[in-house]
Order: sequence, then C-alpha cells, then structure tokens
Amino acid sequence: MTNSQNDAIINNLRNWAKENKDIICMFVGGAQGNENKLADEYSDIDVVVFARRRHFYDKDLSWIKKIGELAYYHEYNLEVPLISFCHKIYFTNGARLDLMFWDKRVLLVGRVYLWLRDHTKLLHLLPRLWRRIIENHFFYLPKYTYRGLTMLADKKNYLRRIQYISRKYKFIQSPFSQEKLQNIVNRFWVQAYSAAVAIARNELMHVKIMADHAMKYKLLELIEVYMKCTYGNEFDVFEKGRYLESWAPDFILERLENIFGHYEANDSWNALVETMDLFTLICNTISTEHPDITFSNPEQYFRDLIEQIDIKRPVHAI
Repeated sequence: MTNSQNDAIINNLRNWAKENKDIICMFVGGAQGNENKLADEYSDIDVVVFARRRHFYDKDLSWIKKIGELAYYHEYNLEVPLISFCHKIYFTNGARLDLMFWDKRVLLVGRVYLWLRDHTKLLHLLPRLWRRIIENHFFYLPKYTYRGLTMLADKKNYLRRIQYISRKYKFIQSPFSQEKLQNIVNRFWVQAYSAAVAIARNELMHVKIMADHAMKYKLLELIEVYMKCTYGNEFDVFEKGRYLESWAPDFILERLENIFGHYEANDSWNALVETMDLFTLICNTISTEHPDITFSNPEQYFRDLIEQIDIKRPVHAI
C-alpha cells in the first residue's frame, strides 16, 4: 500500500462531508493529521466527525460505501461521554480508517467549563469529583489533537473552538513522579522472579504471555520515565513503544536485541538476564544523572532468589 491509497480515502471523506448537510465539521488526527508528518504508508486514518445525527450514522453504515469499497469492518465502544463508537474500516485498496462521530456538545461543554475556570471562581465551589466528571466530557479532544490535525470540512468555524479547548486544556502524557518510578521498580522485579519460576518449570507459553510481557512493559515504562526526568514532562514518548527507535538513547537501543528470547528454556533464561541487566543499567543511570531522585530497589533480594532458581533448574538442550 502507498500513501496514494490513503489520499484517495481522505479525498472521498472530504467530498462526502461537502455534500452531506448533516456533517458540520470533520478533521483528521493521529499520525495522518500530525504536523510533524509521522504518517507513512502503513498509518491508518483517524477521523473525527461532528454531525447533526451522529446516532443515526453510528447505526446506519451505508455511508461507508461513499468513502471506499469495504473489505472488513468492526466497531468497539468508547467509554467516553458524548462519543459512542469507533468505526474501524478496512478498504479493499489497503487503507484503514478509524472514524468517530462526536456530539457537538463536546465543544460547548469544553468552552464553557474552561471559560468559567479562567474567569470566575465558580468551579472552585464544585467538588473535585464533579469537576473531573465534567472534564471527562471533553478531555478526549485535546488528547486526540495535541500532535496536530488536518481539517477536511469546517462549516461553522469549529476549528477555532477546537484550538481554544486544546490550548486551554493541554494534553500531557503521564508525567514523571517518584511514586510512579517506585511502582515500576517494584513490579518489574516481582515479574522477573515470576518469569524465572516459570522458565524453571518449562512453562514457556506462560513465560511469553504473562511474565515476560509484564516485564517488558515495565522496562518500557522505565525508559519513558528516564526520558521525562531527563528532558522534562513535555518530552513525547508516544504510546506503547511507538517510534522508540527514534527517541530512546543509544545505550538503551543497542541492548534491546538481546532481551527477546526464542520459545526455548535456555534462550528464554538468557533473555530474562539481559532484560534484568538493562533494567538495572537504566536505574543506575537515573541515580547517577539525577541524584535528587531516590527510590528503594529490591533488586538484590530478587536477584538472589533468581540465582538460586538458576542453580536448581534443569538445563534444557538447545
């Protein structure tokens, strides 16, 4: 697939919005709408539509054929107020579309709430829980647009309202905190011990699906923490390891190829050790470069337990 397939779908979306009176505003977010041009030929198209009859379009899917020839479709519920579904659409030309119909009240609630927050003291009278409930009605907007957006249709000057909310309620990824770091360290070593036990039992599927997966996720979180405590909370670590090869430092990247083992006990054990060593290296780097950041580390306790397991475990033929 090339970008021309995505361009064709985007052009069809633009034409559909132009001819459909129900559609008030439509924009592309995500990688395709990114102002830094992160999209490539494999990127899906993330589209938000503000429409007068959003519930109708969520149920009647005949609009899909106006955009392209359907190959596969499924949807999932979004537990976000004023947004019902995400329609995941795969077209025969290879393009993939994630489309959501949003209630225009998202913009109304966001604008009124933020104006009251900035110009009055009224919101301070509300319990924090109530304020959080109100914020949940529009927080998804800045989260969806903070890397940029591309307007496909804007019949009532919604862009200005979107920009106002995104500017006043800026989305920030999970910030660094010592509490978060402590949790990562604690959970990693518990999972490392669980992985060692499972390898000793030759429960390799369990290792791969449960313990190893959890370890790698905590390792990723530690890498994110290192980047944020080094470069600030504004540093963009994307989601779930995306683009890590472009933003993580070389001393981490050069070790990653050794932390994934084959479906075999000895190789899985070697990968476990490499993962632990990389985790330790990053922890030590944080302590050295940021002496003001302190955390307790149960590493030695769990390494001793894991060493005893290594002594006892049967060595499987490679």
